[in-house]
Amino acid sequence: MVTVRLPAHALCVERGGGGVSGVEGYRTRLTGLDLAESEALSLAGWSTVADALGVGSAAAGAERKLLAAIPPSAATKARRTRERIHFDLARWYDATATPQQLPQLARAVWDQRRIRIDYTSWTARRKREVDPLGLVLKNATWYLVGRHLGKIRTYRVSEIASLEILEGTFTVPDDFDLPAYWDASKARFEDSLTRSSATLRLSERAEPLLANLGARAARLVRDPLNPSVVTVPIESTDKAAREFLAFGDAIEVLGPPGLRTRIADLATATAALYC
Repeated sequence: MVTVRLPAHALCVERGGGGVSGVEGYRTRLTGLDLAESEALSLAGWSTVADALGVGSAAAGAERKLLAAIPPSAATKARRTRERIHFDLARWYDATATPQQLPQLARAVWDQRRIRIDYTSWTARRKREVDPLGLVLKNATWYLVGRHLGKIRTYRVSEIASLEILEGTFTVPDDFDLPAYWDASKARFEDSLTRSSATLRLSERAEPLLANLGARAARLVRDPLNPSVVTVPIESTDKAAREFLAFGDAIEVLGPPGLRTRIADLATATAALYC
């Protein structure tokens, strides 16, 4: 059911008969949204995401009805925004395909239906019964946030080999907040990766390249006495060596000693290929 609030000028009160009626000839511009369109309403304008979730046509229908319900001037501005702002969530040269299970998984999330998944993690492949609490799209990669044996976990959707929707429904915890959970989970994951730190001396040419460090660039700490010397978190000696070697002579790694040695070894081996 769609409830419509009519403006005062569209109402007529008749004495004696009781009740309120609309002025003859008055029409609202709102047309009813069906269930699928209501579910897809928040995705109107995000055609790539809506298509991936299997609700592209419903989102388009919801958008058309919303545009028909608002004043023409506002509709024109909305269409102009759609035409002039475009979202492309994939990285350059990324040929990432939409996970096969995603539309069915989205339906389970919306309907609060328990699922059984065949999932491959970093350590093993196993089957699990999961309450799908939500979906997250990060850098063109989809993740499922689900509850298994009372604990909320994160699953990469592309690693779900098979999906079965089970009988019955589940209840989402009243205190569950998907954005808050994701932010906290992401912070814990990033902290678990940064087991050590490195000290670098930056040249002027290095400054524009710091974005290559990703989220760790925001955790970079400058020496207050010498701003060209910085400390940055690293995951491992070998990975950091290969990463910093890509900066060439724009940076100098001052420490730790093991990292300097590893970079020197890699540089020597690389130079030997071209001598």
